[in-house]
Amino acid sequence: MKCSQFAAFPVSRVHYNEDEKGKSKQERKFGMIHFSVFSWTAGIHPAALSALCGLAGMLIGRLLGVAAQGLLRKESLLRRFGRCPHCRLPQQARAFLPLHPRCRRCRRALVPLSPAGELMNGAAFALLAWKLGMQPELAAALVLACVLTTVTLTDLMSRLVPDKVILFALLAGLLLRIWIHPLPFWNYLAAMLMGFALLYAIGWLGYILLRKESMGGGDMKLFLVIGLYMGVSPTLFALLAAIVYGAVVGLMLLAAHRTRDGAVPFVPFIYAGVMTSFLYGEAGMAWYMRLLT
Repeated sequence: MKCSQFAAFPVSRVHYNEDEKGKSKQERKFGMIHFSVFSWTAGIHPAALSALCGLAGMLIGRLLGVAAQGLLRKESLLRRFGRCPHCRLPQQARAFLPLHPRCRRCRRALVPLSPAGELMNGAAFALLAWKLGMQPELAAALVLACVLTTVTLTDLMSRLVPDKVILFALLAGLLLRIWIHPLPFWNYLAAMLMGFALLYAIGWLGYILLRKESMGGGDMKLFLVIGLYMGVSPTLFALLAAIVYGAVVGLMLLAAHRTRDGAVPFVPFIYAGVMTSFLYGEAGMAWYMRLLT
């Protein structure tokens, strides 16, 4: 399988009738297992795949919103799923589906920011499916999108990135990278260390200059996850894009006096940076390298 030198996730759709000549028996057997889940849908139209993934992303985004609030309240997902968080009235399962967001008794939102979570996750699923097509890397990209949707919601609600989400994402990422690694495995490990180190350096520099915490530990740990899923170059581009987005929006909010002590949740900008890296990272990095040379 040929993939771009920049993108951890190949931008071209995979053809499953590649020449197997020269491969060992073990490699052919591994390849058969590796692609068997995806081969039967390899011919699906990109628009249909994008629409199906978008709808699935919205449904999953609703559940991620429930999970995000349960993590902040330190409740189990099953307990959180069955009751209104305000009046504790038991709810039917359909009440937690998209477009049905309120308790039937108190009429308050069952999941704060639920439409935002559904739209974010649905849009991410649709865009990733359109860009990557039906290939194994799509599974890794969708898992990362779910993780980013969850931590974006928790960051918006409470300025927290739960360690449980980070731990789950790292374990899932390691398992995925055992089977799916278009880049060398060391590239993902290097990306983890690079992302964490750069965020730590930015936080340390901000503390020296501003005399206050300018980068949360959750943001640093989140880039361990992003590096594991994306690789060195896409992670670097995602970080640069996130910094640009955060700086622009932060300055606009400061000018409008809409922030408390200049604090702005950074995870939404990380999410935007990651999606920008998926969609335009290769072209953006090529343009940036041309500027340097």
